[in-house]
Amino acid sequence: GGGDGRGAAGEAEGESAAKQKSPVVMAMMHYKWASFMQRAGQHDKAAEHFAKSASQWRNPRALFGLGTCLARLRRRAEAEKAFVEALSLAPTMVGAHVNLASVLLARGAHEEAAMHLERALAVEPGSREAVMNLANVLRNLRRREEAIELVWRYIDAEEQQLPPPPAPTLFGGRLEE
Repeated sequence: GGGDGRGAAGEAEGESAAKQKSPVVMAMMHYKWASFMQRAGQHDKAAEHFAKSASQWRNPRALFGLGTCLARLRRRAEAEKAFVEALSLAPTMVGAHVNLASVLLARGAHEEAAMHLERALAVEPGSREAVMNLANVLRNLRRREEAIELVWRYIDAEEQQLPPPPAPTLFGGRLEE
């Protein structure tokens, strides 16, 4: 068995105990495992666990993770479906709009990609990734002047930002997020 001395019977008991847990708990377990696999670069296994998480409990974070892994595996049609579903649950998820736009660009759907990047910027005007991707889309659509204007507006907004406030402290040490 799993190196704990319980053998196959112990593993079966562990599995049946896990099956008795609520779907939300199981979804969270699959999500955590998928995130670990994704960070380890094992996108196929991560996609499997993100899919299991989403099937246990339909949640936008699992669907976003699934889409991201599928996109890395160049399974773009499936990735697009996962991002669209994530956005149906969380329409203001900036990362899902940006990643969906990348998948759409790969199949030449420039106008649709631009729409998602504009939605991302409506939620998070300072999203560098959305600005740069939208500028590239506009350039590809032969809307060069709009692309240049967009980037300059972003640069101007960045330059006008005040420096961030000091990080909060607790007893003289930094708080961890």
